[in-house]
Parts: sequence; structure tokens; C-alpha cells
Amino acid sequence: MSYHYVHDIDPSNITDEILAMEGIDSRPRGTHRAEKFRHDALRGLWKKHWFDPRFIAQNVLNVLRNGGLDQTIHDVLDPTQAPPGETHQDHAVRLSTLLGRLSVEVPIQQRQSARKLSGEWIVFAPHQTGKHYLSVSTHGEGDAVIREKIIRHCVPEFPFLRDVLRVETAG
Repeated sequence: MSYHYVHDIDPSNITDEILAMEGIDSRPRGTHRAEKFRHDALRGLWKKHWFDPRFIAQNVLNVLRNGGLDQTIHDVLDPTQAPPGETHQDHAVRLSTLLGRLSVEVPIQQRQSARKLSGEWIVFAPHQTGKHYLSVSTHGEGDAVIREKIIRHCVPEFPFLRDVLRVETAG
């Protein structure tokens, strides 16, 4: 069954990110740069964020949680900034429009231009033969689960992963 139907995600969001990593698609992605896993379970592997519209809320929360818009919102609510003669209704419409834009559109634009859009992960292993894409994983899966999936499904096809992941051989 299609990834789209199982997970309600457009697979092109993932493949476009891979094409960009391979230098085939040069459009700006706005996502984090690829980085090494730091914890032991996945040490030696890399991750690259990919973005889907379903991650907008989490990205907005990341900005708001860090106080990224506090001063801007404070300035918008300042009554001295209201246009002269503005009615209460006009004021309410103007503020709700501005606050809606500031709380969603601006944080996404900020994160995109800073290459901080966050989503889920493409897990891969760099190798002399090129990048080997191993898994599409979530932050919530946990490193141990991702590791076990890769050992079970990828090590048989890519034996070099045995050394990368320090997998002991039986016997």
C-alpha cells in the first residue's frame, strides 16, 4: 500500500529532500542541514529533516515556546500604535488579522529562512559508494527502535552497517 495512504504524507516531500541532498534539486528546502546522530545507538548514521504541512503546528510552537514573538505581539497590542479614529470593531479585526499572521505565517517564514524547519527524519549512512538511505523515522520512535529496524531490515542488504552500528555477529 502507498506510503501516502498509510501515513497521509505526500512522499514527494521526502524524495524532494533526498534529491536536494544528492545535488539534483537545488531549490531551497528550509529544513535543518543533515547532521550526525550523537547518541550511541545510532552513532555513525546521519539524519536529515524533511518537512510536510502537517508539521506547521509543531514549528510554530517551537518559535512561540522560545519567546520568539513576545516583543512583536506586545508591540501590536500597544494601543498607542492604533491608527487615529479606529473603531473598536476595526481594532478587533486589525488585531485578529495581525495576531493570526504573526502567530503562524511569521514563525514559519523565520524558521524556513534560518533553515530550521523541523519535521521527521530521513536516516542514512554515508559510505564510499554514496549515501545509503535506510529509514524514514520519527522523533518519537526512539533511537533503540530505529536501530533495531535498521539492523533487521538494512544490515542484510548493506553489510558495512554491521561495522557502523557495531553489531556483534552470532557465533
